[in-house]
Amino acid sequence: MNTAKLLAWLQGSVALATRAASALRAKCEELPGFGFSETMSGTVQLSRDKDGEPERKLVFHLRAEVPQLASYLRDGRTSISGEISIDGVAHAAPVSGSLWIWPHRNIIRYQFSFLTDSRQQLFFSGQKDVRLLALQRTMTTLPAELKTDAGQLFGRATVYFAMADLPAFVRSFHPVRAARPAPIAADPAPPPEPTNHAISAL
Repeated sequence: MNTAKLLAWLQGSVALATRAASALRAKCEELPGFGFSETMSGTVQLSRDKDGEPERKLVFHLRAEVPQLASYLRDGRTSISGEISIDGVAHAAPVSGSLWIWPHRNIIRYQFSFLTDSRQQLFFSGQKDVRLLALQRTMTTLPAELKTDAGQLFGRATVYFAMADLPAFVRSFHPVRAARPAPIAADPAPPPEPTNHAISAL
């Protein structure tokens, strides 16, 4: 094959690959997204509580959704809504935020905000650092922090996913179609580094 034929073949191959990639991207844009529900419960130690006071019960019910599969593949982000209850702090308070699922980084990160019963805004931030050597523990245990809108620590929490809820969790997965093709509103993704209190492998 002479140089001219080789260049023509390369140009044709590049053009074909470009068309195939464009077609694949367009197809991904047409694919529906997904949604699921999750419940986790545990305890939180409030910063304002005195030493020796018992930790408070915390439970949240979340609904995660992403309208297009292509949107999730771009940044791993889903939008979450639901409610949270903390003894003496909030009762079934609506939550709003994001859940990032990064399988390639072994990270699942939760960030959402809510108003307490006294109308104080709090921010929940937690991260699962999944480890193959401790898969069940790191997939079901979420260390987290609660902070005020001024960035002050309000409390530290540890919440758990009950394995008994696994069948309901799996059944909750469902397709989601956007009203119009559009990615989720762009929020800066949080850094994927583990938090200071993240779980490590045994």
